[in-house]
Amino acid sequence: VKFEKKIAKICGTKYALGLNSGTDALTLSLHILGVRRGDEVITPSNSFVASTATIIHLGAKPIFVDVKNDQNIDEQEIEKKITKKTKAIMPVHLTGRMCAMDKIVSISKKYKIPIVEDCAQSIMSKFKNKPSGSWGDVGCFSAHPLKNLNAMGDSGYLTTNSKKIYLRAKSLRSHGMEENR
Repeated sequence: VKFEKKIAKICGTKYALGLNSGTDALTLSLHILGVRRGDEVITPSNSFVASTATIIHLGAKPIFVDVKNDQNIDEQEIEKKITKKTKAIMPVHLTGRMCAMDKIVSISKKYKIPIVEDCAQSIMSKFKNKPSGSWGDVGCFSAHPLKNLNAMGDSGYLTTNSKKIYLRAKSLRSHGMEENR
């Protein structure tokens, strides 16, 4: 609980929830936001395999958007990829460099499409003085031994300002066991 409170403070969110991997953070977040078989999730064309694997695991289809010179998603191309099947936008902040989240949030609001930030490589990064993991509906972090903040073995966590998302993730984390709510 101490770790979760500290992470929430660092990320500027109301909630943080420890999980066993960043992959689980992505999977749970997409699931909670309603991504199902046949849906589409917009994401960059380059990232670690876990980003795309979580989308496919849920039976959804990754819709790839090219990247800019900084290797982050080209926010100018996102809108062109939106269809009636689009259920989420998953920007990936690579090597500590954050995506242009102000523009991505604007697109998200315009089309009412939630954002799942893949923050596996961006703990304590900021864009326009706002931390990674605080821009989208959910921020998903990895604490794998190869990440900037790491654990001995694999670990991860998610951040959110939504009590509903937090409580649902907390319940799913422990197979719905009451004592963990």
